[in-house]
Amino acid sequence: MDIAWIQSHEVRAPMARLMGLVNILEGDKDHEKYFKEFWKPLLESAHELDAIIRKIVGKTEAIAGVETSHE
Repeated sequence: MDIAWIQSHEVRAPMARLMGLVNILEGDKDHEKYFKEFWKPLLESAHELDAIIRKIVGKTEAIAGVETSHE
């Protein structure tokens, strides 16, 4: 199985769902205090991890492209 596909879909999919759920909680006025204290840092960390995953996927695709052109 292609490593870039696994990274892009199998790793990022749960991350995207997590970010979506936290975004839903962000709009809940009853939990605004909890959002600022707990959920916002979680969301920021999730975005950071998502950016790292995107970087890894980009590098993997670039390496795969180089290897493919030499075959």
